[in-house]
Amino acid sequence: MSKLDRALWIPEAYKFKAKLTQENLELIEANLYGYIEFAVDDKSWKKGYLLEMEPEPDSELTTFKLLRANL
Repeated sequence: MSKLDRALWIPEAYKFKAKLTQENLELIEANLYGYIEFAVDDKSWKKGYLLEMEPEPDSELTTFKLLRANL
């Protein structure tokens, strides 16, 4: 029996592209099991756990795939 009040994640994935700075890369590498917070606009913030992170070869963008956090 689980002692958690609720699940840590929701079975949904977010996928988006964003520019990854060196500072953000270092933060992700230092805490691979933490959650990433992002927003499409300034009002709708979302959180998720990293599933995939792949740089785009022809641009400065990185494709992220996150498992939706239940926070």
